[in-house]
Amino acid sequence: MEKWYQHSFRRNLVDMHISDSDPFYMSQYDPIQYVNNLITAHIDTAILYAGNCLGICFWPTKVGHMHSSLQGRDILHEVITECRKHNLGVIVYFNIWSRWAYDTYPEWRCRDEHGKGLFVERDGNRFGMCCSNTGYANYVHEQVQDLVSNYDMDGLWIDMIGWFGGVCCCESCRSRYLRDTGHLFPERVDWRDPAWRTFQEHREKWLAEFAGMIRQSALTCKSDISVTFNTANMWTGKFGGISDAFMCQIDYPAGDFYGDPAEQSFICKTLESLANHKPVEFMTSLCPTLDEHTTRKPKELLEAQVYASLANNAAFTFIDAMDPAGTVNPSIYQTMGEIFLTSSEYEKYLGVGLVRQADIAIFVDLNSLADMQDNGKVVGAYIHTEPNLPLQNIAKTLISNNIPYDVVTAHNLDCLKNYQVVILSDMFMLKLREADALRRYVELGGMLYASKNTSLVHGNGDFLLSDVFGVTYKGETTECITYIAPTGRFDGFAPFTAAYPMALTAVQTLVEAAPDAEILATVTLPFTPPNDPYIYSSAISNPPGKPTISPAIVRHTFGQGQCIYIAGRLEAMKFDAQSVIFARLLRSLMTQSPRFITNAPKPVEVIVYDDTKSKRFIVSVLNFQDKLPNIPVYNMKIAINLQGKTLNTIMELPFEKPISWIFEVNYVRFTVEKVETFMMFAINYK
Repeated sequence: MEKWYQHSFRRNLVDMHISDSDPFYMSQYDPIQYVNNLITAHIDTAILYAGNCLGICFWPTKVGHMHSSLQGRDILHEVITECRKHNLGVIVYFNIWSRWAYDTYPEWRCRDEHGKGLFVERDGNRFGMCCSNTGYANYVHEQVQDLVSNYDMDGLWIDMIGWFGGVCCCESCRSRYLRDTGHLFPERVDWRDPAWRTFQEHREKWLAEFAGMIRQSALTCKSDISVTFNTANMWTGKFGGISDAFMCQIDYPAGDFYGDPAEQSFICKTLESLANHKPVEFMTSLCPTLDEHTTRKPKELLEAQVYASLANNAAFTFIDAMDPAGTVNPSIYQTMGEIFLTSSEYEKYLGVGLVRQADIAIFVDLNSLADMQDNGKVVGAYIHTEPNLPLQNIAKTLISNNIPYDVVTAHNLDCLKNYQVVILSDMFMLKLREADALRRYVELGGMLYASKNTSLVHGNGDFLLSDVFGVTYKGETTECITYIAPTGRFDGFAPFTAAYPMALTAVQTLVEAAPDAEILATVTLPFTPPNDPYIYSSAISNPPGKPTISPAIVRHTFGQGQCIYIAGRLEAMKFDAQSVIFARLLRSLMTQSPRFITNAPKPVEVIVYDDTKSKRFIVSVLNFQDKLPNIPVYNMKIAINLQGKTLNTIMELPFEKPISWIFEVNYVRFTVEKVETFMMFAINYK
């Protein structure tokens, strides 16, 4: 049976984190005007607030606290009724954070190592976070069942699930861990320590069980609704608790993000790789950040973000914020309506059956979304660092160099065979299952790019993939500024030479190369330690001065495939000088014809899907520049690899206007005369 989310691409969420400390708050809420705004914006699905991050409910809850200014008025029922009059999809939003529960039931609070409640007591923030290992879990269960049993909805949307700001050290967590394992809490973070990793695995298990409980609570009441959770927390790292088991509780991944074009491209592809069902949901606010209330993004930016989602076969949700009175600014809905009226014409070409066409995959290991620099920190201290991984920088480099890419996770390891090259950027906590799948991939002819400490943690002192990399782990440089000196065995390092090597503003791993490995570059160190304020060669920079024989880049044949191992994270460098070398190394691993060829400038991403059911390739051209409005791109050449298929026609969408083309050696070539922000083409084959 078809699910609602399979044909929904235009969604809206209005944040209602409104206090009830003043009778004026929410006093002017009008469900008719609310829905009229959605109609103006051409929304197809409304995500409606039932409970906000303060734990205040907008329905007559049987447990918990209803917004006192509403005086028992059921605005959730009112707005759902109004949505249904206009055939809008209805998703009910519920927030796991609850300041009300935090204040009312102190025994439910998440606490730091000193017993202080996270956020409010410790940090002086407005939000209250409660622990799922306390009676709060049953409270959430009762709230969810009350909602789902009594309201007409297509789905349930759960926000702010997980741990934020660090590790909960409350007595309930301590008791459960002791009961589950027979061990006390570890005192300090150490990703190299099996005891710490076991503790973290239990935290992830607890969160997955909490999500599973919520899902089951909802489906017991209405078996045909969708249940999803905000997955944006995964990018705060492993401390947040997101795991593969957690993702299995989600019908479709969704999350709110506020970064640049490369981030949106990467996030959409990552969510798709984790999806049990498609399309995924990309969410962002009308304001530059959620801290703002009246500062709006320009129309050109919102338009580009809508089309960036469509190009990646993802639904787009724009987030507005309610005024304390219960009103919103209607003008933005007019703007969104103008955008969605045009973008909706492309939706019929998207859907669940599309398969992304890419030459290279970035491997995202959820276990490795951590930072070794957190080692030694006290458990329970404020830890909210995003994992220090250059994944989005890799995406930006690939887009800039017109290399079609995708994302692979442990969720879809069977897709490895679809890509010429797989990138492992310092995925240091790869487990045996993932390592075995990657080893098999290379053995059967796949190509691997791996950097720094990839697969080291579970390798008992060496890389789990040492045999594939062709190197053995020996340690790490003490210098935080290092260089990569070419040996002359790869001609893609120009303009860098052994005398003037390529800089990395980071440490490098020290390795020993296997006899059958080819050393393409070695490590060069600066004359003096970079952090020494008294002894130095240059007061400003740290010039290269100490060549070593330690391998920096190694190429190794394994089975029918190959691996390029980099001792440092070259892919993390943001200057063009280094990113060009990174792209050349990737291309040197590609042994087959690329999925497409284009002369598109750096801000333009070409995205290709194969729609086998309709016998066509869908080609999206997205011009998403850092400074808007976009400068139009003219006379862009695109050549699509037909992969042995017989061409029928090429049409410019959505008006299905035939365009001219030529065919040359497996590729169909055509010209995009002008693209301002977005264009889509269908290449129909027989």
